[in-house]
Amino acid sequence: MCGIFGTIGYAAGAHLERCARTLSHRGPDDFGAYEDGPCGVYLGHCRLAVIDLTPAGHQPMANEDGTVWLTYNGEVYNAAELRRQLAESGHRFASRTDTEVVIHAYEQWGIDCLPRLTGMFAFALWDSRRRQLFLARDRLGVKPLYYLHDGGRFAFASEPKALIGLPGVSRRIDPWALATYLVYRYAGDEHSLWAGIRQLRPGHALVLDAVSGELRTRQYWQPEWQEEAIGETAAVEQFQDLAGRVVEEELVSDVPVGVFLSGGLDSSSVAALASARRPGVETFTVGFEGWANDERAVARETARRLGSDHHELTVAAGNVAELREVFAAMDEPLADTSLIPTFLLCRAVRRHVTVALSGDGGDEVFGGYRWYRHAQQPSLLKRLAFRADPLLHALHLERTPLGQRCSPLQHYLNMTSPAYTLADGRRLFPWLGRECLPDHETQLYGAHYRPEAGAYRRWQLVDIGTFLVNNNLVKADRVSMAVGLEVRVPLLDHRLVRLGLSLPEALRINATESKVVLRRYLNRAGLDHVLAQPKQGFSCPIGEYWPVADQVRQVLDGRLVADGVLSRQECAKRLCGGAPPNWYHLWLLVVLEEWYSRWLA
Repeated sequence: MCGIFGTIGYAAGAHLERCARTLSHRGPDDFGAYEDGPCGVYLGHCRLAVIDLTPAGHQPMANEDGTVWLTYNGEVYNAAELRRQLAESGHRFASRTDTEVVIHAYEQWGIDCLPRLTGMFAFALWDSRRRQLFLARDRLGVKPLYYLHDGGRFAFASEPKALIGLPGVSRRIDPWALATYLVYRYAGDEHSLWAGIRQLRPGHALVLDAVSGELRTRQYWQPEWQEEAIGETAAVEQFQDLAGRVVEEELVSDVPVGVFLSGGLDSSSVAALASARRPGVETFTVGFEGWANDERAVARETARRLGSDHHELTVAAGNVAELREVFAAMDEPLADTSLIPTFLLCRAVRRHVTVALSGDGGDEVFGGYRWYRHAQQPSLLKRLAFRADPLLHALHLERTPLGQRCSPLQHYLNMTSPAYTLADGRRLFPWLGRECLPDHETQLYGAHYRPEAGAYRRWQLVDIGTFLVNNNLVKADRVSMAVGLEVRVPLLDHRLVRLGLSLPEALRINATESKVVLRRYLNRAGLDHVLAQPKQGFSCPIGEYWPVADQVRQVLDGRLVADGVLSRQECAKRLCGGAPPNWYHLWLLVVLEEWYSRWLA
């Protein structure tokens, strides 16, 4: 995995290399740059060497005559198959890298090469003959890609931190993104928390004409499914065959590969599939001393049954410095407490391997979240609330369980992200009242809501387009890349996504079980002990690390308040009003304060 950076229209100089090198944590093995002076193009690359460790893998990489240059982050898992096809068409290769495969795929098929690539990637390709810059991001958004377009200037990077050092870039908060952060706990859609810096959406490409300055985006993939009348046994065999091939592809590496292993269904499935193809594969888990949600014992038993080479990390509570290490890796706020154990796990795993397989995506693809079932079962009280709505509004009970309005999207938002409302945001950040904000709190969910998709699938699609890409994958990318670890996510291979979404509802989630196909596979694989475990998130005891009173002081005495961005009066009323503060609301402000004081103050 790597860090990519580039510009068009910025004055040449050492400052461009400095910006590119802010991504050296993503690629500690090598640095390279390419400049096309007449066109004002600069491409930078920080390399984490995974395939072909020789100098032949140096980037930016060019085709034979130097007319096409590529800076690339990711892995194309079907590179060997594409290489054969391209060689048969007359293309010559000087390395074993998938980077070179992408270059020749572009030469052969142009932008239409994207549907042929299987993997996770974000890249930028400069075509000097056409005078155009071509950017692309993988189907599910596993790898990030940010950009800014400032009149006649354009820049892109793997992380915003590489862009904020460019001349003329304003370090201001994007109001739309702040509003979505307060409602959902992450910035959504194309926005980032940095004003002017946007994200290329998953499954999209961007083409910039360097002559006219015209910028065009194009979607080349979206989640799809085909309703299948398939029985349980056939579905499990189909999953085992396809997932096995995907994991085999993702085990290919010239550096050591391991597997994250918790007590859950997703990572256990990936570990079982990997162990069947690579006996004795290394597995890794993390736990917290004295915490009831510790999954180490279950993971240990899974490793014993699989015969993996297992490693455990035990963390003692009370080390706030470790929290600050996590914050340092995040140049956008993300209020997900699982950042902390994920970071600690990645840091420990990196001492043993350079690549790790993760179970991310299993809940969204195969129907694992409990709220999918709850979304279909609104309570009698909620139905009665429709009739009582005027009274509830007059009594200010709209946000209580009784008074929550029951539009499908609002009901789903209340279950999945019980954070601030837009009205709360305007009170906490008074200047937001003068800014352009989302039309309503469910706008982000609504952009991905497809009611025709069926009872559970519609919510899977919402999560794939929002929570997965803006929360889970951002978390996995930032904390793993902070320590130079490449994380691969086999359950998010687009073929498996199509399979998962195509399964009959009863094989995704039903009245008594979730992720039915994964459960049957694990039972077949001899890991029935995992099935008895209750579902729990990969989180940690924040209160033992950082007492609530200290968190409150962090916000009230912080730079957000000092700079007049956040209302001290409103914060004090919410955080010191007598009753204990809502920990979720408090944590959102703590994370925002840490980000602001580090990057904007």
